[in-house]
Amino acid sequence: TIFTDPSWYDGYINSIIYVAINMVLSVSIALPAAYAFSRYSFVGDKHLFFWLLTNRMTPPAVFLLPFFQLYSTVGLMDTHLAVALAHMVFNVPLAVWILEGLMSGIPKEIDETAYIDGYSFPKFFIKIFLPMIKAGVGVTAFFCFMFSWVELLLARTLTSVNAKPIAA
Repeated sequence: TIFTDPSWYDGYINSIIYVAINMVLSVSIALPAAYAFSRYSFVGDKHLFFWLLTNRMTPPAVFLLPFFQLYSTVGLMDTHLAVALAHMVFNVPLAVWILEGLMSGIPKEIDETAYIDGYSFPKFFIKIFLPMIKAGVGVTAFFCFMFSWVELLLARTLTSVNAKPIAA
C-alpha cells in the first residue's frame, strides 16, 4: 500500500525533493561560513558563532506563524522551496558548527602552502581542502538530511496539496 497508494507515494517524493534541496543549500552555505570561522578572526566572531548555535536551540514551533505569514505574503506556500528554506534555519547553524570544528583541526600551513604554489582560493578549496574534509561534509549532509526528514511540524504547516510530506 505504501508504494502503490498515490498519497503515500507523492508524500515520499515531495519529502525527498525538499530534503535534497535543503541538504544541498545548507551544506553549500555552511562550507564558506565554517571556513571563515575556522581561519579568520574578526570583531564579534565568537558572538556571531554563539548566536548561530542559539538559533539551532530554538524549537521549530516558534517559527510557525512568522513563516506562515511570510510565505503567504510572498507566494511560497505549498512549495518545496518553502519547506527547504524553513528547515535551513535549523540546518545551517548545525552544519556550520560541525564543519567549523572539523576545519579548525586542519593546519593553516596547508592554506599558505597552496597560495605559495599559485593556487587561487576556489581552486585550493575544491582541489585540496574539500577532499581533506569530505568525510565531515558527508556527516554534515547526513545530519541535515535526518533533521529535515523527521521534522514534520513545519512541513505539514507550510504545505497543503502540492508539496505535502509523508503522512504521519
